[in-house]
Amino acid sequence: MNKLLLKASVYLELARSRKILISLISDFTLLFAATYLAYSLRLGSDFSPSLWQLVLFSLFALLTMASFMGLGVYRQVVRFAGEELTSSLIKGISLSVAIWVVFVYLTRSHEMGNEGAPRSVPFIMWAFAFFGAYASRRLTRWLYWRLQTKGTRKPLLLYGTGNAGFAMARALEHESGFEIVAVVDQATDKVGQFFQGRRIFPIDAIPDLIEKYGIADCIVAVDKLGTDEVREALLVLEANKVRPRILPPIYNIASGKNLVNLVREVNIEDLLGRESVLPVEGLIQTCVEGKVVMVTGAGGSIGTELCRQIVRFKAKKLVLLEQSEPSLYEVHRKLLALSECELVPVIGSVTNFDLVHKAIRTHATQVIFHAAAHKHVPLVEDNVEEGYRNNVEGTINVAEAALCENVERFVMISTDKAVRPTNVMGSTKRWAEIAVQNAQDEAKSLGKKTVFCAVRFGNVLGSSGSVIPLFKEQISAGGPVTVTHPEVTRFFMSIEEASQLVIQAGALAEGGDVFLLDMGEPVKIVDLAVNMIRLAGLEPMDQQTGEGDIEIKFIGMRPGEKLYEELLIESDNALATAHAKIMRGKEPYPPKAEFESRLTALNDMLANGNVEPARASLLNLANTTFQ
Repeated sequence: MNKLLLKASVYLELARSRKILISLISDFTLLFAATYLAYSLRLGSDFSPSLWQLVLFSLFALLTMASFMGLGVYRQVVRFAGEELTSSLIKGISLSVAIWVVFVYLTRSHEMGNEGAPRSVPFIMWAFAFFGAYASRRLTRWLYWRLQTKGTRKPLLLYGTGNAGFAMARALEHESGFEIVAVVDQATDKVGQFFQGRRIFPIDAIPDLIEKYGIADCIVAVDKLGTDEVREALLVLEANKVRPRILPPIYNIASGKNLVNLVREVNIEDLLGRESVLPVEGLIQTCVEGKVVMVTGAGGSIGTELCRQIVRFKAKKLVLLEQSEPSLYEVHRKLLALSECELVPVIGSVTNFDLVHKAIRTHATQVIFHAAAHKHVPLVEDNVEEGYRNNVEGTINVAEAALCENVERFVMISTDKAVRPTNVMGSTKRWAEIAVQNAQDEAKSLGKKTVFCAVRFGNVLGSSGSVIPLFKEQISAGGPVTVTHPEVTRFFMSIEEASQLVIQAGALAEGGDVFLLDMGEPVKIVDLAVNMIRLAGLEPMDQQTGEGDIEIKFIGMRPGEKLYEELLIESDNALATAHAKIMRGKEPYPPKAEFESRLTALNDMLANGNVEPARASLLNLANTTFQ
């Protein structure tokens, strides 16, 4: 074997022209032999070809080589060739056999007795020729990669046998770093079958495979991430100290090239057991393509992602309203590199009505996404007045300015904490929703076509107020990871998903809607903490024995915090929409006169420094059930 590899290495170092010459000589020999074997098989082992038959053997070889040249077979780099090479070989051999048969018929060589060509010979000849041409190229490719990767490839476990898994397996054939030694799939009907020459195993076989092959790496290549089966496999891999990485879903890959470079580390989203909600791009385009769009709070986590999606879907102009100068500079700088969309940065607060009104009017804004808000529960709890001013009065200002300037659509970003709130932040967001609903009533009474709506969703992974960055920081510091209560649960979604939902809601809005996403099952925060610790390659500490790396410490519920969140005040008010995962809620709300009366009373309390009565008033209205 070593001598064979040594000779192959000499061949691989030759110039391209010499390799082609060797391929031509090899093909002539193999094709000539294929014809001879076809005759021998048909006529018997004592077959001895005549001069004329030797001419026919040579003719077939030359015809096939000419066909290969015409189909570009000799221009292909064999070590990277795939199905296109196989297709070219089939076409070339089929064409040459057909021409050869016609030639034999026209020369009437079939009437030359022992020198003829029996009718079965062309079929046998075709099979031998294809096998020889294909096998020689497969051998060349195998030798090349064997030489390139000898002793250097690490054993790899591949999870997934769908389109993504197939693409990954094909890509890894040309990578020197890893070699697939086993394949795992969640589909029980595939277990025991073979995939790309490797047997398929069930998920529960992962520990045995790891031990048998010494696997330290796994690539998860499935068409749908976020399923319970994928989550289960990831947890098994983490528990066995295997480093899992994710290949993006195949629908996100524009090209089949360089798939290995698209593999990413496992994110906490992958362990939530929830499939991401795909956008209906037509809805997004309807809302923003060719439009002048404003995003308030453009420098925040959600605002920034909203801006990315808006420029991605070709808005005509994007107005970035943000009160933080560093945040505005950063989002503006990033967006300049992403799109040719006209960008207009505006420094200012949504509490400044004149500034907001002027920005909307100056740029003839058509669509507004209102993301500006104070969202951190404990901070807003300690700053009632500022939370109210920014979240409620700011929303009223932007809505009124939108109505004055006949903006087409106004979409407010709300939260699941607005449902039966127990804290100031959730209460102010419910008040803001009511302000949007009243703005819709006013638009109708004035005969204006502005459409107002709000969008509710749960916690956003990776946002500035998310628990994820806190957990990462605590794990990096060696713990403890702090969780308020062992039973506390929350809904989760990615920033990209949340922003796409907001834009699609704008297109679906009919007026006064409160949209919400079918977010699946809520996640226990303590489970999230455990998964994040394991993602870091560590183990959570056992409370009884003290074994483990990172302690999880329960610190008690914070002021105004709930054990669980909801998405609807009245659960039977959810209606289906054109998007399978988006629901329309018709939440009852007070009429404008009552709401304005409450606003006046609340402003008086805050003006006189009566913070606690103001807090009680916020909670009272937000928790009142209206008919």
